[in-house]
Amino acid sequence: MESSRPRVHLSLSVLRRGGFEDIDIASLDVDGVRLEIERGEAWELTVHPVEEFPQCPRMHIDYTRGGGFVVMAFEDERSIGYYAMAGTTCSKPEVPIELGGQALEKWPRELFVQRHIAARALQTFLRTGRQDESFTWVANDAFDREVIWEDLAGRIAWEKQQGK
Repeated sequence: MESSRPRVHLSLSVLRRGGFEDIDIASLDVDGVRLEIERGEAWELTVHPVEEFPQCPRMHIDYTRGGGFVVMAFEDERSIGYYAMAGTTCSKPEVPIELGGQALEKWPRELFVQRHIAARALQTFLRTGRQDESFTWVANDAFDREVIWEDLAGRIAWEKQQGK
């Protein structure tokens, strides 16, 4: 059963061109922030505890053009991270996703969810500090992925091969 309050006081930050900006959760316009991310005006949304410790619960939401929203949640310090899914099983990796400039991988399409799923997962997490139980969540180590490149040397080699 979902509790009505998060276990710790949560804050929300959005990564925009000028850096991370904290947003008051009480006045959060979920649709407005989601549109900023879709338009490329913001890159990431992070929900995190106000206090420095503990580090959890935490949620990250990114957007990949041609893919959709990637929603990752860590409910507690023992969590390896779980992704909201569209559906109940993962297909083979096919959608490219850049991981913070550290790697380029292909992930199953089901890990890229529609805006209404991302919005509902965010609203539930802000309210409870937990994953929305009405969605299927897959562990970070429980789906197939294809690594295209890792680290700077791998990126340079891949870009050379692509003629970039």
